[in-house]
Amino acid sequence: MSSITGKVVLLGNSGVGKTSVFTRCIQDVFQPRASATVGSICYFKSFLIESSTVKLEIWDTAGMERFRGITYMYYRHADAAIIFFDITSRDSFQEVKFWVNELRNNNVNFIAANNNLLSIVGNKVDLTSQREVLRDEAYQYAKEEGAVYYECSAMSGQGVQELFEDVAQNIFNKFDPDILSETVIINSQENFRKKMKCCNK
Repeated sequence: MSSITGKVVLLGNSGVGKTSVFTRCIQDVFQPRASATVGSICYFKSFLIESSTVKLEIWDTAGMERFRGITYMYYRHADAAIIFFDITSRDSFQEVKFWVNELRNNNVNFIAANNNLLSIVGNKVDLTSQREVLRDEAYQYAKEEGAVYYECSAMSGQGVQELFEDVAQNIFNKFDPDILSETVIINSQENFRKKMKCCNK
């Protein structure tokens, strides 16, 4: 069985629920009072796709403005990015443009549009009665940026696993099937791919 490891970075303003979505994905629990992330937190989540293991190296980054000067260090070599906003906060949606620009200015993987490796996510759909950002509006913006649009709820779990499964699938799709007889590691520190013989070969 082949294996791929790719780096995924979670971006967005403080308060949009990145850490809660992250925790729901990794532990399948909801933390309503998750502490604001300082710096970053990293966990791994694996998915089985077409007889290959895709391991996501997921980085939850700080969204507070005072940490933005260092946050770029965590996403400049990312292979996929997920930008979150809160559907009940138009201000958080307007900040998505900042994060898209940051990615494109600091990571060559996101200069070109339409590669399905950039996802824009509206969180807190459990609060739809308080919605300030319409789904169609957010979808249209994501389409213009060449991104994939999702909505989810960290509280209920709606859409969370599907989001990360699709990210894993899109990372898998980057690779030619002919090289998947080997383990492929995307080295985010040096920004190159290193092929290693699979341990069971």
